[in-house]
Amino acid sequence: MLSERLVMAAQRKKALIFLVEGITDQISLEQYFSRFLAGYISRYHVFWGDITSSKETSAQNIVISVSEAVRKVIRTYRLKRSDIALAVQICDLDGAFIPDECICFDDEAEKPIYDTRCIRTYDVDGMIQRNHDKRAKLHKLMNTGTILKDIPYRLYYMASNLEHVLYDKPNALPDEKRGLADCFSRRFDEKAMDDFLRFICCSGFSVHGGYRESWKFAETGCNSLGRYTNLNLFFENFGDGTDLTGCYS
Repeated sequence: MLSERLVMAAQRKKALIFLVEGITDQISLEQYFSRFLAGYISRYHVFWGDITSSKETSAQNIVISVSEAVRKVIRTYRLKRSDIALAVQICDLDGAFIPDECICFDDEAEKPIYDTRCIRTYDVDGMIQRNHDKRAKLHKLMNTGTILKDIPYRLYYMASNLEHVLYDKPNALPDEKRGLADCFSRRFDEKAMDDFLRFICCSGFSVHGGYRESWKFAETGCNSLGRYTNLNLFFENFGDGTDLTGCYS
């Protein structure tokens, strides 16, 4: 019996947990993560909203909220903490780091309208406060190296949002997003995984350099409204034998 348990333990695959804002994020990227991570198990948690913009979270409790999401995945899939190689969160920046003066009044903008140089909104003061709160939470998460004490954690961004990066549509309507996600999930077939990696890692929107440098870039000027992502760093740095701690340089 002991030898059987040792064999089973040796055969157990490590798991990666992906935390995403919406189901369209999962639909868009899931199959590509699965192909890239063929030697791992991928598990997902959908927040059904932007946890970093939610009024229910703060800079003081955001890590706790993310930890609870990771704990829920562990319970749902009956994982052991020692089975988890990495927890990955993908967030939209939504222009959180732009200067306050780049938030402009527009009495017809019932919902924020994102441009590469400004956010147009009917509630300028409310948007300024949202950005200040959101950036405080993002600062907390980007400087968090582990979740639940010993699970490696990484925060990657889509700026200004996933639809902007993948489809160049920063203001995609809710009823558009599912169709766009389905389309992207089929864009690169199993034989074209290299094309997907080139798209994510070698496009004009791919932010290169170290992890911290990629966040400094996002915090600069209006870059958090631009068509940029540092998700390429996940694919560039992660793999069998990779020392994850080295990614924090």
